[in-house]
Amino acid sequence: MRECEKVGVMSGVGQFPSMRDITRRTVRGPDNPLDKSTIVSIYPKPIRFKNVTLTPGRWRIEAGSYENPALLVVGPSSWWKDVAIDEPLIEIVQSSVHC
Repeated sequence: MRECEKVGVMSGVGQFPSMRDITRRTVRGPDNPLDKSTIVSIYPKPIRFKNVTLTPGRWRIEAGSYENPALLVVGPSSWWKDVAIDEPLIEIVQSSVHC
C-alpha cells in the first residue's frame, strides 16, 4: 500500500487522479440571492484579504477616505467538508456576514 493511501490522501504528488476521484460528486448547499453585505472603508490604503479555506476567498477593498469611502459588496462563500473517501463532498455555505 502506498503512503498516500495509508493516510487517506486522494492522490499522491505526480499521480493522475483515480477514477474514484474523477467521478466523486459534490452536494451543493442552497443559494440565497439576497445574502449580501456591504463593507465600508475609510482606511487610506487598499486592503487585500485572503482566506484559503473559502471559495471565493479573496477580497480587495480599495483605499477610502471620509469624503469618499470605499465600498465592497460581499456575497456568501463556501467551504467543502470531506466526510469519507467514498462519500460526496458536502458544501457548507457561509453567510456573507460571517465571511
